[in-house]
Amino acid sequence: YCGCSLWDDLASDLWEQIEQAIKEDFLPLNFEEGLLGIGWSILYLYEKKFLDDYPETILSKIDQNVNKCSPHRLEENDIKGLLCYCAARLKYSFKRKEKFAWSQSFIEELLMSSKTIIENSNNSEAITLALMLIDFMENKYDLSDWELSLSKCIDFKQTFPQNAMYWESGLCNPVASVSML
Repeated sequence: YCGCSLWDDLASDLWEQIEQAIKEDFLPLNFEEGLLGIGWSILYLYEKKFLDDYPETILSKIDQNVNKCSPHRLEENDIKGLLCYCAARLKYSFKRKEKFAWSQSFIEELLMSSKTIIENSNNSEAITLALMLIDFMENKYDLSDWELSLSKCIDFKQTFPQNAMYWESGLCNPVASVSML
């Protein structure tokens, strides 16, 4: 994309690793090290026009894994990552007039978990994501103006080492979600 073959080759190799890891169910579901962060990052790259085509195949595979999870059993940080991915995915499903990728029981549990976050959490980003998701699901609120922002999805101070020299890009560490950005 940048015209430099070194970076294009690196990006292509990383993309192939991601596709392979997703196909083999190699990655955890979480946002910081897994499928939710990769899915969100792919949607971010699409929104910023770094991808020419909508990456439906990869997102569908991620959605299959998301549909298997139980939002009620997730810790607050994990549910926040799930809400972040789901809001981004719903934004583009709605824009593209696609059917929701998840089962009705998953959607109902996600809404219940969102309401629990609103009632019990002190995390303003999680509460905002929960309110937005509920508003979209119950009132068909238009998410098209919602700007994808990584700072709404993870706590940088807890996720990344303070010294950038310890950051490693790749699929098996917290930088996986931002290595593509």
